[in-house]
Amino acid sequence: MTRRSITVPIVLLVIAAALIATTTQFTIMFNGPPPGPGPLPLARLAEALRTGIVPTTAQARMTVARTQEDKFGRENERPSPPRDAAIARLIGVPVERIHGLYQFPARDPEQDMHGSFTVALEDGNGWIVASSLFRPAFTRWHLARLLGMLGVLLVLSLLAWGVARRQ
Repeated sequence: MTRRSITVPIVLLVIAAALIATTTQFTIMFNGPPPGPGPLPLARLAEALRTGIVPTTAQARMTVARTQEDKFGRENERPSPPRDAAIARLIGVPVERIHGLYQFPARDPEQDMHGSFTVALEDGNGWIVASSLFRPAFTRWHLARLLGMLGVLLVLSLLAWGVARRQ
């Protein structure tokens, strides 16, 4: 009885596994938008504060509310006076009337907004507060990617089991 080498099936299995995993991840990654919203133009934020209404182009990114309380913001947001000054210039108000908190204060205060933010404009009757919408950490995009990886794992496990049984 001759014994067959297991080297060739293992090498072929590794190549097949790499190709299947790479193809699946590539398909999942480019089959939908990545998680999270894109950057928000600073002008859209300024418009929302000036009018008290979220522009149509920014409705998926932020909300606007009026409040009498001067406490707002999220735990992970920090002040950025240069960003406040840039927003005040766009609105045409003194910088003292703008109070903003930002997850990612930009090096260039004129740059588009990334991450979460809470920016308030004091209007004499309280505050107009524009804030980013809450985004869950686990989205449909993440679920699709996870299910794809589990599917690949299942297929590769079945292939490996088949190769091991043949030897």
